[in-house]
Amino acid sequence: MLLILLIILCSIFLVFVGYRLAISIHDPKRLKQNIDDLKSDNKTLSKEIKDLENINKDLIEGVKKLDETVKSNTNWYLQNINALGQYLKDKYNDNYVFDQLKNIQGIKPVEKKEYNIDDLLDKLSVGGWNSLTKDEIDYLRSQGNV
Repeated sequence: MLLILLIILCSIFLVFVGYRLAISIHDPKRLKQNIDDLKSDNKTLSKEIKDLENINKDLIEGVKKLDETVKSNTNWYLQNINALGQYLKDKYNDNYVFDQLKNIQGIKPVEKKEYNIDDLLDKLSVGGWNSLTKDEIDYLRSQGNV
């Protein structure tokens, strides 16, 4: 009987020591604080991720605007180079600009379109100025005072 009592006391002692050891190693207050810190960090990270996503969206919009600007400027320069080449060709029968730029992608000689003035005037009388393309309006203006 004494042996059983001794085993029970040793078991109680070992459970108590194990409990105190577990409490000292895994402090519940410290664990709760760590969990709260992780939650706070998670909220902070979520906010930072949202901020980065917004910055990314702004950057993408900025790049799109820059692409549009570059395309617009490129088109403007190409139109002016073509106009200069066409001017030299028409005025001086000189293909210098087109000869120099013919290997550059996107630069092509401007082809003058010939329109029937009567057809354009009929189209103008039926649909108004909005029915004409820019080329048709330019052609009419080049043919006289419109």
